[in-house]
Amino acid sequence: MPTGYTSKLHDGSQTFEEFALGCARAFGALIRLRDEDPALPVPQEFVPEKYHHDEWESLQKELSDALSRSDKEWEKLANKSFQSANAYRAVQEAESYERSQRYTDMLGQVKTWNPPTSDHKELKEFMIEQLEKTVEFDTLGDYYERNPVTKMAPDDFRKNSIDDLSARIDYHMKGWLKEIERTRQTNKWVSDLRNSL
Repeated sequence: MPTGYTSKLHDGSQTFEEFALGCARAFGALIRLRDEDPALPVPQEFVPEKYHHDEWESLQKELSDALSRSDKEWEKLANKSFQSANAYRAVQEAESYERSQRYTDMLGQVKTWNPPTSDHKELKEFMIEQLEKTVEFDTLGDYYERNPVTKMAPDDFRKNSIDDLSARIDYHMKGWLKEIERTRQTNKWVSDLRNSL
C-alpha cells in the first residue's frame, strides 16, 4: 500500500525530482507544506510570514499614540481599566463560587454514599480524593479577599502601559527578524536541494 509520498509513483510515473521534493515536505525547511495538497508544487522561493511584522508595526503605532496622550486621557484609561478589572473579577468570583458549590455538593454525596461491596470502598476513596484535589487546585477560596483589584495612579498606569507596549514591540521585532532568517534558511535549503536534483 502506498504512502502519501509514494502514491503518485504507485498510480503512474513520477520523476526523481518530483519524488524528492514531495518527500522534502516532511523535513524542517518545508514542514509548513506537509499538510498542503501534495499536487501543489514546492514554491521556488518562500516569503516571510507577516504576523510578527504586522504586530510590530501595529504596536509601534499604539506606542506613538500612547506617548501623545494627555494626562486627562491617561486618567480616563486608568479608571476604565480599573472598572473592567473589577467587572471581570466579579464574574470570575461568581464562577469560582458556583464551581466550589458543585464540588462541595458532589463531595457530600460521595461521602454519604454506601458502597455496595467492600470491593467498591476503594472507588469511594478515589472519588473523594479526586474531588478534594480538584477543590484544592480549582477553586480560589479567599484569593479574591487576599488580592483585591487596586486602582493604579494614572502615572503608574501610563508607565506600565508604555513598558508593556515596548516589551511587546521588542518581542515582535525579534520574532520578525527570526522569521526573516528562517525564511532565508528555508530558501537556501530548497535551492540547494533543487540544484542537487
